[in-house]
Amino acid sequence: MWRKLADAAFWIGLALYFGGIAAIAVAAPAVFKTAQEKQLKLPGIADPPLDMGNQVGGEIFGNVLYNFRIIEAIALALMLVGIGTWVLGHKHVRRSTWVILTLWAMVAAITAVDIGWLQNRIWELRETVRQQAPAHAAEGKGARWPERIQFDTLHHWDESLGHAKAYILLGMILVASWRGLADKRSSYAPDAPDVLRRTMSKQP
Repeated sequence: MWRKLADAAFWIGLALYFGGIAAIAVAAPAVFKTAQEKQLKLPGIADPPLDMGNQVGGEIFGNVLYNFRIIEAIALALMLVGIGTWVLGHKHVRRSTWVILTLWAMVAAITAVDIGWLQNRIWELRETVRQQAPAHAAEGKGARWPERIQFDTLHHWDESLGHAKAYILLGMILVASWRGLADKRSSYAPDAPDVLRRTMSKQP
């Protein structure tokens, strides 16, 4: 029973994390498109040189990412429960389990960097850029200064980390699915020698 619960914990955690990233990937364009088309505005934003639609979209989407931190932490914990059971509950740990554990460690490390430093730094720079924007209003839209360049660079890094997490989690799904199919085959398909011995023993 406890092994089944651990398996369920792993799959629930993996589904939460991968499904959450997929949902965010779908929601992001819609948020920014809506902010542009509806011409939503934020007080105190210099437009130009900043783009009001991007600023509103970033404000909304930034809050979504901030709340998603909780889901990430819960999902990683649930996945670790399942993986830990696979490692500690078996005398001989399968190679697929070690692969899944390695992939989990990669996702956990990326998540720690992302939510522990990168996102916080991006939000700090966003406020700095907004405060400095009026001084660059005469340069028009697209004006770039050191803090804005740094913000754009870190934002690109954050997007790349998000893609990396999605690909690694997809890899975990594939490996874990293959592992589950192998378990079913071993459970329902007895070894040929055993079948032969039982058949011979029944013969007169």
